[in-house]
Amino acid sequence: MFSERQKYLESFLAQADTVYRYPFYVDGHSVCIDYRITYLSKANPIPVILLTGWGSGWEGIIPLAFSLICEGYRVILLSLPGYGSSENPSRLFFTEGNLYRRYAWLVLNLIRRHEYQKAYFIGHSMGAEILAEAVAIDPTACRKLVLLNPSGVKPVAGFWQKAALMWRFAASGARLRKEYYASPESKDDYLKPLIDMCGQQKSPWGWGRMRQRMVEFNEVCKGRLPEILKGVKRPVVFISGDRDTVYPAYESDRIIQEVVETPNYEYVIVEGLHHNPTLFHSEKTAHIIAEYLS
Repeated sequence: MFSERQKYLESFLAQADTVYRYPFYVDGHSVCIDYRITYLSKANPIPVILLTGWGSGWEGIIPLAFSLICEGYRVILLSLPGYGSSENPSRLFFTEGNLYRRYAWLVLNLIRRHEYQKAYFIGHSMGAEILAEAVAIDPTACRKLVLLNPSGVKPVAGFWQKAALMWRFAASGARLRKEYYASPESKDDYLKPLIDMCGQQKSPWGWGRMRQRMVEFNEVCKGRLPEILKGVKRPVVFISGDRDTVYPAYESDRIIQEVVETPNYEYVIVEGLHHNPTLFHSEKTAHIIAEYLS
């Protein structure tokens, strides 16, 4: 599918290697994040802000970024503090106050730094929650919000329930990788160099980062997405895979429909997609996203 896009890989990889690092101040905290800007010539002037989910920096979503630029979009992908090459934040940054709100302000400050008037917001899993928070803070910054298998759809309480959710995250990722590498397509997949980049960034599970990951996981377990979406006054597109075992599509759609104004809400379920469609099957995911952004 779209194999002619392979000719764009070299220039894209060069852009992905171009480091943008910038310090931001949020609630009195100084944080320096690593982000990349990727596009082809004659790209849509309205950029896409692409934010991945819990446990990954920008490298974990880079195949989807490439597929989106091939659809004609300018894509900004970033690693939150404590991910990839972004600096680790102070402990108080993620242990006091509203962490999602601080992350959301980072995104908004990044847009303002580059003087973009509006952007398309595409978030996967935890990234969807954070971008929804950003739209609730400043609706003028967003043209359309895409929730890609979002997390935080409902609260998860109790040790065993949280353990079960963490297991579903891990099992879903392992199952997807196993299926991909066992498939004939993986042998000739031109996106494989991008997928291989995932192991080239600093681990989000490394020394000094584990406590932040657990704080984030507890935020995911609070199930705040419906509450956040009540404050979102921009069009919302919810895209879910029918094989998402972390947050089953039918359940998430029912909950989200209850809080989003119907004229501003579109829902699509994609056959064959797991919880994370940003590494594998990214071409299919990008093509569907492009249809709803146009």
